[in-house]
Amino acid sequence: GIVAFVLARFLEGTLSLPKSWVVFAAILLPVAYLISAVATGASRSSLLGEGIEPHTVAIMFLWAAVVILGALVFRGRAELVRMQYAFLIGSGLVILFQFARLIFPDALTFGGSFTSPSASIIGSWHDLGIFLGLAAFFASALLGNPAHVMSTRTRWLLRVMVAASIILLVIINTFDVWVGLAVLSVLALVYLTANWIHTADPMQTTGKFVINVLPFIALAVVSILFAVYGTQIHNKLPQRLNIAYVEVRPSWIG
Repeated sequence: GIVAFVLARFLEGTLSLPKSWVVFAAILLPVAYLISAVATGASRSSLLGEGIEPHTVAIMFLWAAVVILGALVFRGRAELVRMQYAFLIGSGLVILFQFARLIFPDALTFGGSFTSPSASIIGSWHDLGIFLGLAAFFASALLGNPAHVMSTRTRWLLRVMVAASIILLVIINTFDVWVGLAVLSVLALVYLTANWIHTADPMQTTGKFVINVLPFIALAVVSILFAVYGTQIHNKLPQRLNIAYVEVRPSWIG
């Protein structure tokens, strides 16, 4: 996709970059990785890796290019909605796979590649939590988008997506994902409320406003609840679902 996009821009002779802090941050990430690699000797393992390492300079340049490409392609509201649906279709497949792993852990090892209960096709157990948190928020955003019209079947499918994501997030039980979901939900509530207050005739849109904010209210309440009591609830899950996962990361001081 990146190669095709670059080739098309060369043929057109023009390139328009959006003014976005996300694009700016994406450019800085591989630069930071490159500085870190050079400062520690610029070894092959830091620059290119030895196999499937996800935190090399080359991979970070690729991820940054994907983010920038996404910002260039998905600019209009309709394109963003299509992107959300595409993401949620992929998320649905991930959720089905992870539920199947929980029910039949010995049948979906893919030749021994997935031996640990915390193995996922997204990455680490924590990575899966971040991915599912984003899926829950995207589904809620579509449900609460006042400008988007969808069928009843689609609305129910999105509700099932939110519920399934929350169930898996309870099993994963990652504190920062719950906090992130709570913050995003509150920000969405503030945005929708401000937009409702500034409409021409708020009294006529009260019912629709309540329907639009309900997904974010529910998501915020659930996220705050599990951010506070998630460990206690997780410890009471059945043994098969009480999956222990330790992620070693540098401390803030480090």
